[in-house]
Amino acid sequence: LEQIKIANPNIIIFGNVLDLFENDLQEIGWDLKQAKKFTTDLYSKFPIFYQCEQNRVIVDAYHPACRRSYKYYYTSIIEGLKSIF
Repeated sequence: LEQIKIANPNIIIFGNVLDLFENDLQEIGWDLKQAKKFTTDLYSKFPIFYQCEQNRVIVDAYHPACRRSYKYYYTSIIEGLKSIF
């Protein structure tokens, strides 16, 4: 959490471990309960995007070592972020 507070990013990508940080993120102002939750038209199940206040985004993606192609993995994240920004 200290690293997130110091870096103050606009985007955080979690590799299928978001549930481990949900309560901690709320403590530093990244409240998932108040965030707009959505997926992309291209990939309807994963990743999940949470648009928080102050135009900050959390991406709940597969772990980078998943058995999906790199094209699927990166395209799904990039397309979702393009739809937000």
